[in-house]
Amino acid sequence: VKAIGEEAFYGCFGFIGDLVIPDSVTKIYESAFENCFGFTGNLIIGNGVTTIKNSAFSGCSGFTGNLIIPNSVISIESSAFDGCSGFSESLTIGNSIETIGSFAFRGCSGFTGNLIFPENITTIYMKAFDKCGIYDYYFTGDAPKLDNNDILPVFDSNDIVYYPIGNLTWIIEDGRWNGYKAWGWGEHECLFGEWYETKKPTWDETGEKYRRCELCGDIETGIIPKIEYIYGDVDVDREITVKDVYLTRLLVAKLIPFSGKQEYSSDVNGDGKTSIIDANIIR
Repeated sequence: VKAIGEEAFYGCFGFIGDLVIPDSVTKIYESAFENCFGFTGNLIIGNGVTTIKNSAFSGCSGFTGNLIIPNSVISIESSAFDGCSGFSESLTIGNSIETIGSFAFRGCSGFTGNLIFPENITTIYMKAFDKCGIYDYYFTGDAPKLDNNDILPVFDSNDIVYYPIGNLTWIIEDGRWNGYKAWGWGEHECLFGEWYETKKPTWDETGEKYRRCELCGDIETGIIPKIEYIYGDVDVDREITVKDVYLTRLLVAKLIPFSGKQEYSSDVNGDGKTSIIDANIIR
């Protein structure tokens, strides 16, 4: 068998187990196995296949395990695996693939892990990976052409694209490529941005902070030292303002309770108690 013809097994049901395409097959034509029900095992595509045509396996929801597109495949056409939701492991695409058609893997929600594209990939069409269960897409070569728009995107909005650092064909603007969040990957020296505070330090506990590499997205964490309390800084914001005066007066009037080390920070004159004198000194 050198080819599987158009609609050869369209709508067949009752199959069980694996579907194995032998190495002798070079082309799988339109709708060859579309809407075939009953498969309960793996889909194994032979190493001779070069083209998977439109809707070849569309609607075959019974496949399980992983899916390996062999190195011989050059193009995957529109809706080739559309709706094949049973896959439960990874998707691997061989190193000869050049184009992936619209809706090619739409709805293949069972895939796990990430997906690595080979260097040869040149074009990916709209909705190719819509709701397919993969969130991280790694590219190894030049930036491909995306045939997509805001209504019909190639990837889902929360997916992340990883591009090879140093490849100048990738135009990244504000951390995004063609609207998708983009991080670099490959050997590089991290370029970290500013620190962000995630836990404020107090008089008794250290705080926490993090910063992110602007190239690859790696996160570095750090510790913020405990606050050395400042006399007069009653609200512990590291500044002495009119708010500290107000809080001190509330403490003197016993309208609010002391907390933390306020009894020390509000005792500005050091006489062992908080009084209106301290509020006037702060003011």
